Amino acid sequence: MLDTNSATDAVQTPVGVWTGQVSYDGHTDSYTISFAPDGTVALRTSATVGTGTWAAGPTGGFTYDLTETFTPASGRAGRVEAHVEASLEGAAHSGVGTARIYTPDGVMVHTTTAEFTGERVGDAPAAWHAA
Repeated sequence: MLDTNSATDAVQTPVGVWTGQVSYDGHTDSYTISFAPDGTVALRTSATVGTGTWAAGPTGGFTYDLTETFTPASGRAGRVEAHVEASLEGAAHSGVGTARIYTPDGVMVHTTTAEFTGERVGDAPAAWHAA
């Protein structure tokens, strides 16, 4: 029987806080993302805040879905719906996601593909995770 409590298994889940870079449409932005053991995810960027859910996949793979809302400081309004396919390798993760951007009244105005990389900076969810 597999030992599911080993330190190796803990590294194979995204639970914790990560910082990284996301590239899309010729832009690169920084992000901080927090994954909780209950399958929830929370995101902060300079333009958005988001929440959603994540699920583990085989051999260090995982997926997550986020709904991000633009912050007043971004000068934009509306939301972003994102689906991400990711993988873990030690203290790093990377992946590809699809994002759909909507106006405040629900009209989709743009779709893009984003690539990202990140590093684990904490082994527990962020203090702001549930906020």
